[in-house]
Amino acid sequence: MRSPARVMIPQLSSSPQIVVLADKFLDWVQRERSADTFEWYRYPLERFAKKFPDLQSGELKPLHVQEWLNEYPDLSRTSRRNYVRSVKTCLNWAVQQGYIERNLIDKMPVPNAEHREITILADEFERMLAAIPDLAFRDLVTVTWETGCRPQESLRVEARHVDLKRKRWMFPKSEAKGKRQPRIVYLTDAAYEITVRRLKEFPSGLLFRNSDEAPWTTEAVNCACGRLQTRMGKAELLRRGKEILEELI
Repeated sequence: MRSPARVMIPQLSSSPQIVVLADKFLDWVQRERSADTFEWYRYPLERFAKKFPDLQSGELKPLHVQEWLNEYPDLSRTSRRNYVRSVKTCLNWAVQQGYIERNLIDKMPVPNAEHREITILADEFERMLAAIPDLAFRDLVTVTWETGCRPQESLRVEARHVDLKRKRWMFPKSEAKGKRQPRIVYLTDAAYEITVRRLKEFPSGLLFRNSDEAPWTTEAVNCACGRLQTRMGKAELLRRGKEILEELI
């Protein structure tokens, strides 16, 4: 009793697996950052972990990241940039926390973001909507188009954010991007009608869910976009449809 109890703190190996560091980083992001930020990191990091499930941090080289990126030739330059940033940020966090001593890809160049100016014509949008048989996905795409909101806002809006009297969504400062002031999204008549209908169906929690009433995820949206591109058919429509969907979702 005279001797203080010894607290055993579990230690990681000197070169923990990337998947272990990614899990710890995502746990931290989920606690300390917004749901949108968590989702932004989760999707690419899970893809990287699936590619290299046993790779240790001390073995990681830029060639691994490049090999991973090469598996997604259709990624835009901005998406490639975000994929690299997600892995680098995860490892820099691990260094700051003391899990590893060095980030071996810290000097790896990050691709430049592409500057896109895409004008979505009304007839193009209507043609795209006509190719969406699923009402849940059509509601999501339509309300994003109508309001011009950030894609993550339409994915994350909940019943508690809806202000029907003023025809708007209002995200509190703590949930808004930048966390400096509340974020207000004003609704057009079409967006208002969809919001009212979804609110009756889901009076609490997320407004926009898939046909199985499950929350939309990045993977689910990407799959729905892929199916839509296939249904749109012709090569030019396929290319244009992809540009439109990237702009919307």
